[in-house]
Amino acid sequence: MDTVNSSVISPSPDLKISIRPATLDDIPQLARIAASTFAKDELFTWMYPRMDQYPDDMYHWFLIKTKIRFNGLGSHVFVAEVEDAGGKRTIAGQAVWERGGKDEEAKKWKSDTFGRKLERRLLQAEMWYYTHCLERASDPVRISHFEEVANYEFYSTLPGHWHLAHLVILPQYQRKGIAKRLIAWGVETARQEHLPVTLEASRVGRKVYEKIGFRVFGTCVVSEGLDSVAMLWEPEELKGRWLKEDQEVKMESNKV
Repeated sequence: MDTVNSSVISPSPDLKISIRPATLDDIPQLARIAASTFAKDELFTWMYPRMDQYPDDMYHWFLIKTKIRFNGLGSHVFVAEVEDAGGKRTIAGQAVWERGGKDEEAKKWKSDTFGRKLERRLLQAEMWYYTHCLERASDPVRISHFEEVANYEFYSTLPGHWHLAHLVILPQYQRKGIAKRLIAWGVETARQEHLPVTLEASRVGRKVYEKIGFRVFGTCVVSEGLDSVAMLWEPEELKGRWLKEDQEVKMESNKV
């Protein structure tokens, strides 16, 4: 279940790309990749306007967040590695896939242990303390506002689905097919289980997802000139089962 169907999406021919499950040893590097890449994201810089002033704060925030994702119930983290001519491997990107639903297949993806449950609680407490007492890059009012308006109720109507919770590619490796390889894992897994795939995307990311077959089902207007969209992919033989043609909800927001 951790393989990618290359017949669905083809990688860039000039790069040797491999997709594998992330390991605990990858966590610091994944946090650095996320912190450096999201420093240029329009929505993220709106919520964290002091990232340039406190870059270490963002690294530590992503470090805790990455650990939480590793221990999330139904959460599966993958990395994309590129290999140069000398055989040196570099992590170029990462994706976090989450299995939603309470069906029997979902239970298999959500296997849990007492140790993981305990670690989740400890990490959640650590994140709360760090966010409220130590982290200085964010604007709490803006974050609270975004969480309030970006409430896609459509998710609650899906009995089972795969959700792309996190996708980030280092700038120097973008537009080389790596993002599509990471997306392909979830799309192919959902295809095999006859389920839809959901995600939230920025304006730039929306174009990538549309080429793969995702459609917009909700638009969240965060602030003037700044929005986020929720998107859904359906297996070809099941198109229209979860999302009707031209079905879209636009969530307006009061300015912050």
